[in-house]
Amino acid sequence: MTAGRPAPDGMMPAGRPPATGERRRRVTVIVPGASYSGAELVLIRYVEAMAAAGWSVEAIAPAGPTHEQLVERRIRVTTIPELMAPPGRRAVSAARLGGRWLQAARIIRRVTASSDVVVVNGLLALPAVRLARASGRSTWLVHDVVTRTDLRTLARLGGRGLRSAVAVSEAAAAFPRSLGLDTAVVANGTTWPVAPAAVAVAEEVDGSTRPIVGINASLTPWKGHLVFLDAMAGLPDVDVVLLGSGFAKDGEHVSAIERRTGRADLAGRVTLTGHVTDPLDHMRRWTVAVSASIEPEAGPLAVLEAMSIGLPVVATDHGGATEALAGIGTLVTPGDASALREAVADLLADPRRRREQGRAGRDRIAAERTLARAATGFVDAIDDLADRSAAS
Repeated sequence: MTAGRPAPDGMMPAGRPPATGERRRRVTVIVPGASYSGAELVLIRYVEAMAAAGWSVEAIAPAGPTHEQLVERRIRVTTIPELMAPPGRRAVSAARLGGRWLQAARIIRRVTASSDVVVVNGLLALPAVRLARASGRSTWLVHDVVTRTDLRTLARLGGRGLRSAVAVSEAAAAFPRSLGLDTAVVANGTTWPVAPAAVAVAEEVDGSTRPIVGINASLTPWKGHLVFLDAMAGLPDVDVVLLGSGFAKDGEHVSAIERRTGRADLAGRVTLTGHVTDPLDHMRRWTVAVSASIEPEAGPLAVLEAMSIGLPVVATDHGGATEALAGIGTLVTPGDASALREAVADLLADPRRRREQGRAGRDRIAAERTLARAATGFVDAIDDLADRSAAS
């Protein structure tokens, strides 16, 4: 994407454009992994917004889908090894990962030498940024609620010297703030306006069709699919949809999902869609959306997407889902299939409540959680960082 191109979602270019004759500010974004999921989607949206605001944008990323997405937007990308722990015995895996960090650090040092700001998309690239001595111009874009001991240790070691952090929710901001980082919260947003789901505008319930309860999430263990399926097994008159695909490393989890859907209490009423290009088109047919993550999500885009089309949402009560749905959604204890089943059943039995929650969700997206608002907030945060770096 080139400077001056309209921003996504009809957004006007945000931030402070360069004055005539002024050097364009330069930002380098660093992506640690090759896969393309929620964190990478958020970054791509922000890359588009920064370019539209007049920044000169380049990227450092492993070969893979995210690399390809950046190239499609005419962003110059320098390739690094994937900064994820390779499979194998822990000592061997750690040694190989250390080698990757060193290799990536040499590239990062060279590419970012004249960058005004470096955006580190997630914590797994932090050690390489520190080894590259680029920390003083770097901000950590925090997509995780960091609770695991190994990741907290990694972030503490790699995050020393960072200039700031930008977190996608208050829940995600807690850990970088505990490190003493100046942390801004720019809550994730979603495309707006969008057409609503049928359930959001229906005045009467069509009793001739079975309700559909769906979950939109990558088929990876911490998303809670097996808990969700156990919950839905107790609602025999409901059709179930699992929207999304798995990563290569999660083959056993996908197999476990397939085995669970084949049992008698779910057989014949579960659809696994795999990857789809337009998830909202599928979700508009649903009656209730569920986010069943058993670990806290920082800023779950699937929850925001469901809210944007007016679906009532049942989500586990932690992380960014709690913030997004406060006062307008249904929150349940993580990992509790019985509580999830009861919450969904209560919504299915109450059409008026479903409509009220769905409309409240759309109102909240329009007022607080649009993609345009999020992108403007992020570009403002990067502009501020560049101003402070220049002043110091």
